[in-house]
Amino acid sequence: MMMSFVSVLIGAFVAWLVAWFYYKKAGDELKKEAASLHCTVGIILRWLEAGGKNVLVIHDQDGKPTGLNYSLSLSDSVSATDSVDNIGPTQTNNGGR
Repeated sequence: MMMSFVSVLIGAFVAWLVAWFYYKKAGDELKKEAASLHCTVGIILRWLEAGGKNVLVIHDQDGKPTGLNYSLSLSDSVSATDSVDNIGPTQTNNGGR
């Protein structure tokens, strides 16, 4: 009885150890990937801001980008013409009056 209880405890410890190692490794990889993506996004935002006159990157107090402001100027000319052809007198029915 005591041996089975010790076996369960050892098995639980081994399972916890394997899970902890797996999640630690996955968390470290996620941090590395997030840092890489943060760097890539920063490069893209600087490229957009430098290359385009219409793009403004909005930063917070810490200098982190929080959004983009894209402005676009449009100009257009519109002309309209209309004509009505008189095809003759119209007849109306006033209900027999």
